[in-house]
Amino acid sequence: MKIFPPLFFLFLFLVLSVGIVSGQDNFVDFNKKDYGFIYRIIGEEEGLPSASIKDVVYDNEGFFWFATNKGLIKYDGLQTQVFDKETIAEFSSNSINNLELDKYGNLWFGNTLDQLFVRKGDEFKRIKSNVNNNAAVIISLLADSDGNIWIGTLKHGLYKYANEKMQLIKTSTGQSTQNILSIKELTLEEKTILVGTSRGLFKVVNDKLEAYIIPSLPSEWIKSIYMDDSNSLWIGTNKGVALYDGDKRIKEDLFADLRNVLIFSFDEDSDNNIWITTYNRGIFIFSKKRQKLFPLNEKNGLSDNQILSLKFINDAALIGTRSGGLNILRPAILECMSSKDGLADEYVNSIYEDSPNYFLVGTINGIYNISIANSLNHVHKLPMLVNDHIYFIVRDKKSKLLIGTRTSGLHVFSGKEHSVFNAENKLRVNFVRSIYVDDENNYWIGTNGAGVCIIDNASTTYIDTKSGLSNDLVSFIHEAVNGDILVGTSGGGLNVIRNKKVIKVFNTSNGLSSNIISSIYEESDGTIWLTALEGGIIRIKNSRVDNLKLEDGLHSNIIFNIIPDSSGNFWFPTQNGIFTLSKKNIELFLNGKNKFLNSLVYGVSDGMLTENCVGATKQSSVLSSSGKILVSTLKGVVVIDPAKKSNRKEKIKVYLKDIVVNDLLHHNMLEEIGPGVNRLEINYSAKTLIEPKFVYFYYKLYPIDKNFNHRTLSEQIVFTHLPPGDYTFELIATKSTEKYTADTLKYSFTITPYFHETNLFRILVVLFLLLFFTAVIIILVRRSYTKKIKKLEATHELEKERMRISKDMHDELGAIVTKISLLSEVSKQNTNNSDLLNKYLTEISETGTELASAMDEIVWAVNPKNDRLDKLIFYIVQFCENIISLTDINFSVTVPDEIEEVPLNAEFRHGVFLIVKEAMNNIIKHSKAQNVVLRIFVIEEHLQIQISDDGIGFKINSVSQFSNGLKNMQHRAKQCGGKIDYASTPNTGTRVEIELALSGNTNV
Repeated sequence: MKIFPPLFFLFLFLVLSVGIVSGQDNFVDFNKKDYGFIYRIIGEEEGLPSASIKDVVYDNEGFFWFATNKGLIKYDGLQTQVFDKETIAEFSSNSINNLELDKYGNLWFGNTLDQLFVRKGDEFKRIKSNVNNNAAVIISLLADSDGNIWIGTLKHGLYKYANEKMQLIKTSTGQSTQNILSIKELTLEEKTILVGTSRGLFKVVNDKLEAYIIPSLPSEWIKSIYMDDSNSLWIGTNKGVALYDGDKRIKEDLFADLRNVLIFSFDEDSDNNIWITTYNRGIFIFSKKRQKLFPLNEKNGLSDNQILSLKFINDAALIGTRSGGLNILRPAILECMSSKDGLADEYVNSIYEDSPNYFLVGTINGIYNISIANSLNHVHKLPMLVNDHIYFIVRDKKSKLLIGTRTSGLHVFSGKEHSVFNAENKLRVNFVRSIYVDDENNYWIGTNGAGVCIIDNASTTYIDTKSGLSNDLVSFIHEAVNGDILVGTSGGGLNVIRNKKVIKVFNTSNGLSSNIISSIYEESDGTIWLTALEGGIIRIKNSRVDNLKLEDGLHSNIIFNIIPDSSGNFWFPTQNGIFTLSKKNIELFLNGKNKFLNSLVYGVSDGMLTENCVGATKQSSVLSSSGKILVSTLKGVVVIDPAKKSNRKEKIKVYLKDIVVNDLLHHNMLEEIGPGVNRLEINYSAKTLIEPKFVYFYYKLYPIDKNFNHRTLSEQIVFTHLPPGDYTFELIATKSTEKYTADTLKYSFTITPYFHETNLFRILVVLFLLLFFTAVIIILVRRSYTKKIKKLEATHELEKERMRISKDMHDELGAIVTKISLLSEVSKQNTNNSDLLNKYLTEISETGTELASAMDEIVWAVNPKNDRLDKLIFYIVQFCENIISLTDINFSVTVPDEIEEVPLNAEFRHGVFLIVKEAMNNIIKHSKAQNVVLRIFVIEEHLQIQISDDGIGFKINSVSQFSNGLKNMQHRAKQCGGKIDYASTPNTGTRVEIELALSGNTNV
């Protein structure tokens, strides 16, 4: 055998290393059949009206625009909006051939000269042509750096639109080329417009076409022109590609496969690979590093080989096809090994690293050996248990291979030896989900239905529900740092086993969010991390249990495993993707310093063939010795390099679509909204190429919210009963909860108040209240003052009344008593004269009667019960009847049938009574009348009293005999607010009319 010196192997290693490194690319992985791309196809099923995408542009606002034969399409990555002749009045056709953005961000498009449009802002403007060939079909379009628009037509030459005028560009001889296939602005010796036609290549000089001669063109039919970053000129014709360095054609033999192929366009990716699109052979990628063409077509994953357009946007290639819709190609962050790599049985349950970067993978049908030692992965199936569903793989302390299966128990391989433990010998059941080999090489077998079975050389021990295990469905067995054995179950939580006995159980009764525990990770300090189905993440630290769930920021509550990486992050496979969280972020959240968890989600858009990961065993995911993470799925194994997670370039942009205020739609975002906002609906969307289901929106409404505490998948937010004020709505969109990579959109608006909600109204209310309370205080003070005045007046009136009563008693009673006293003395002196004595005694008796009557009048006058009009009238009538009854005069009286209970003061009553009394006394003493008539009327708050007799009468002018009485009557009537009229002539009787106003004399 020939032995090579060590230097030879070193040299060989260096050569291979250089070869591998020089062949590595970030955007295209030429070592893979699909070039490491994620393929997302957007067609009619995703909302496009047509699967034919003629051109694609990406505007300054982050929207994608597609030219189709069924209109102009606006696309934000999630939703489409169609502009066609049904929605735009001036569109005469739905067919759009070309799209172009000018230096101002305006979008130009059309299909004929008469149907050339520009979109400025949100308005479409039709360009009115002043040339004869309005029906000329547009087949190429360019907006140059000066803002001029160049239009290439079919059969009708080149046009320039500048300063709102359309100009036909002709050759220096006055002729116009017919078919303008391509137009490109390049910098050669100076800025130049090159024009590809069906008659060769031209350039524009002073608005004239001059032939641009370059040697060895494969054809004069120039469909595409491109200059790469090294200033090499690429020409695409109907007979292949020509590459020029200056005016020298180079590398002709490298493009031999493209001879006689119609070349549509060129573009360059971030690795400086040149992408060449063709009419019917897909795309060819020219690697400058490898100096080789690589085909990209339907065999690699494209939906159609007829390529109409190509654009690179961010880290994605957007490829428009004739009938396959839009193909979006993005470099995969994740690597997948599946049937295309030799993993024929893609349903994977267990992954075990048998040696560095070499893995044994258990599938639904046997075991595969997988190598990830370099970019050329190696996969082959082992000739053992080829029809068994493999759940767990591990080696014992003697390197024997232990394999747990779903239906045939535990298999132990040692060289050619093969032994089996199953339901018939020791295991009780055939379903093995977990295996742990302790330091003494004892086998701890976790079964699905019979708990834990411990197999050693001498005996078999069972730990099941009969011996204290919380559940017999065992998901994992783990040795803790303190030597205890931790057993997870699918329904009974976590069991702690010491000396083969259950000493403690953690379940929902003592803090766990779920009893279905899927996996475990333990830190060196004894902190335990669990994952659960429907329970999210559980941390047990120093006997404290913390639960993290969807509402805290997790991507899912159904988590199959937990894998730590070397950078302090945890990785969690779920049934809808894989998400990662930093341990630091979790700690900050649990300590109350962060209000939300920031998880980052990986799925189909990152390279997974399916987002449905597999659980049921702890070996469903592993951390390799090289730091890569392997995750089992329903379609093979996902290989994650945690270092690549930061390679995302796309920041998802959000935009506002419209708002709805109280069910009224507004397409313009109102800066001022009227009062009475019962419901405010804000509609928005995101501009992204990421899978729509992984786009999460976070929002806050300042000043109500201080932080982005709200997460939603909805593209609509509704606020109800917002009070007047200034608000700022802030919105971000991320792939799941990766808030820190997002751009923030802000929308500020003001809700104006009703007048009663304004500060002016509040000030006026305060002033009104001040005035009101001031007025109330003034009124109360005045009322109090009035009460005091009235009290004083009442006191004064009382004193006045007392003086009047005193005066009346003095005047009337005093004179009468004096008279009685004098008559008594005279009687004593004439006791011997019986006639005189009888006379004096009679006078004393009459005077006593007069005294009693006077006393009755005084008592009546001061009694408040008599302070009413009806009482006054009744007393007057009673008095008149009594006094007349002592005479022979006939008396008649007339009074109202109903008399209101009008209150009167005592002075008024007494005055009126004395007037009537004086009149009646005069009639009895002086009139010699036979008849007296008393009439009393109450008319419009006036009291009228008429007293008439048929006596001898008197002359009004000669009333000396009772002039004092009449004067007294007039004086009293005046004091009572009234008047007296007399009518009398001798021998015709007398009539007295008294009229008194009741108002002003009431007792209120």
